[in-house]
Amino acid sequence: MSLRLFGVRLEISVLFLASVTVMLLMDASGVALWAMAAACLHELGHVAALFALRDPPQVIALTPFGMRMTWVRKGRQSYWRDLLVAAAGPLVNLGCFLLFWLLSLVTRSPGFLLPACASLAIGVYNLLPVLPLDGGQILFDLLSLPLGEGRAKRLLQIVSFAVLTAAAFFGFVLLLRSRYNFTLLFTSLYLIAMLLTNSE
Repeated sequence: MSLRLFGVRLEISVLFLASVTVMLLMDASGVALWAMAAACLHELGHVAALFALRDPPQVIALTPFGMRMTWVRKGRQSYWRDLLVAAAGPLVNLGCFLLFWLLSLVTRSPGFLLPACASLAIGVYNLLPVLPLDGGQILFDLLSLPLGEGRAKRLLQIVSFAVLTAAAFFGFVLLLRSRYNFTLLFTSLYLIAMLLTNSE
């Protein structure tokens, strides 16, 4: 399915709609709903940053594994601009976390804690120094300034493997203890597979 919004082509895959439907149907606690809301706000942060920099994306594709954007870069390479775009998503999540946390303190209502935790989890997870997460992009931009892109990418691949190996181990332990929570293990293995594919 494809449509145009503000001059941007939005592509929504059938698998994305199916996975969202399954998650919502299986979720009785409301965690999945708030996690998806936090993920949507995260991605909107990236899009807003691109529009603010007058470099809007041409295509936004929604897939079961997240959002993919393509755009034609205007002007020459700018690591600081790329860093700003990468940081915008986690910053939106951390801002939402602070807002919901303050609302829970002011109203003394535990109902705000779930969206606060979901926002914090999405923001912190995306700040991990792992490619292709935002934290990996931020670290790549910071390392490229003094080291150059080639050395920065090689160093970041080593850091990514180390972090993802630790995350996969903790994900396996979490799966054994909970007997159902495979999210961390699955995402870690998926990112390791992506890293191995891109490093070839």
